[in-house]
Amino acid sequence: MNNFNPRKKNKEEVSYWLSYSDLMAALLIIFILILAYNILQFKVSQEELEAIQVQIKEIDQTNKVIDKLEKEFGEEIEINEDTGDIVVKSDILFDFDEYELKEKGKNFLEDFIPRYLDVMIGDKEIKDNLYRILVVGHTDAKGDYLYNLELSQLRALEVVNYIFSEQIKTPYKKEVEKYIEAIGRSETEVKKSDNGEILSDESRRVEFKFELRTLEKIKKALEGIPNP
Repeated sequence: MNNFNPRKKNKEEVSYWLSYSDLMAALLIIFILILAYNILQFKVSQEELEAIQVQIKEIDQTNKVIDKLEKEFGEEIEINEDTGDIVVKSDILFDFDEYELKEKGKNFLEDFIPRYLDVMIGDKEIKDNLYRILVVGHTDAKGDYLYNLELSQLRALEVVNYIFSEQIKTPYKKEVEKYIEAIGRSETEVKKSDNGEILSDESRRVEFKFELRTLEKIKKALEGIPNP
C-alpha cells in the first residue's frame, strides 16, 4: 500500500521554486554587474577622450604662443620650440656667484620684458588662457645645495623685482601681478652633455616659462580617470 504524503510533495515543490528563484536572482545580479562594468568602461573612455581633446587644445594654444614669441624675438634669444621656455644665461644678468643685477642685465630686461609682456598679456586670446608666468633661477652643481637654492631664488626674485621697477616701461605691470612667480631650482636641473658631463656655464641661467589654463584642465581630467 502506497503512502501518499501531500505535505512532503508541497515541500519539494517549494524547495524547487526557491532554488529556481535563487538562480534567477543570481543571474540577474551578474547581469547588473556586467552592465555596470560596461557603463563604467564607457564613462572612462569618454573621460579619456575628453582628456585627449584638452591635450590637443593645449598643444595648439602653446604653439600659438611660441609662434608669437618667435615673431617678436626671432634669433635674438633662445626659445624652446616645444614649450616656449626662454633661457637667459646668468652671465648676461649677474656676475658670478652674485644675485644683484648688473647694468648689462638691467639693459637686457628693459628691452626684453616689455616685448615679452606685450605677447603674454597684450594679446587678449593668450592672456585669457594664461595660468601663470614663472621666472626660474638655476645654478650649476658647484657648492652646497642649500646655498645654490638661496642664490637661485634670490636671482629669480631680483628679476621679478626689476620687472616692477620704474625702469621697465610697460602698461601691464598691474595685470602681470596675477600671473608671475619667482622660483629657485638650485642645481636640480643642470644641463649635461651627451656623455653626461655637467655643463656649468649652460646650467647657470634664468628661464621664463608660461603655463596655460588648458594644462590645469588636463590635470583635472586625468585625475578623474582610474588607473588601469
